[in-house]
Amino acid sequence: MIPERRFKVFDFTARELPQSDYSMRKYFFLIAVSVVVLDRLTKWAVAAYIPLHDGLTIIPGLFQITHVENRGAAFGLFADSTFPWKITALVGFSLIALIIVSVLLWKNSHIMNTTTIGFR
Repeated sequence: MIPERRFKVFDFTARELPQSDYSMRKYFFLIAVSVVVLDRLTKWAVAAYIPLHDGLTIIPGLFQITHVENRGAAFGLFADSTFPWKITALVGFSLIALIIVSVLLWKNSHIMNTTTIGFR
């Protein structure tokens, strides 16, 4: 017989959440919308108030915001491409990825709980 430990440092047992699948989906959706809105607001503020190729030091030696523009995809990928449908193709691939991720999250939301986001 294994004696029960007196002090539990980590408790990884599954707990039932009081929230339904619908309310968890609503919670994840609100997080996603908040991130997108905050992202768009900061991009607008940088474009409106910081001149191109200029920067604003927030924490000296640690954090600086610099206004640069990226005409391509991630890390300037396809920036010099002359392909006439470049933007349409990139937006199309992004929408396909968004649909696939959304469907997977929607179908597997029953296994999502607070430990999916982080420990309490």
